[in-house]
Amino acid sequence: FPASSFAPLGKPLLLLDQSYFMSLFFFLSGYFTPRSFARKGRRDFCIDRLQRLGLPLMAFLYVGGPIVGVLTQAAAGHAYSYQP
Repeated sequence: FPASSFAPLGKPLLLLDQSYFMSLFFFLSGYFTPRSFARKGRRDFCIDRLQRLGLPLMAFLYVGGPIVGVLTQAAAGHAYSYQP
């Protein structure tokens, strides 16, 4: 892709944004986890996390991911072959 006029301003801005947003999400998650763990207990906390994080992950891995792969290959004009 050719360089654009946005690159001199956009790259530093993107670098600054990406340097803190993931760590901010981890900080917020860690801040609220002990309270949730204390309220629910170990078993219910783990079950809740598996439902909230594990089910969407499995849905993407087995349904969404292959669909995205097929569409990406079709858009690029390649024949799609699935190899897990």
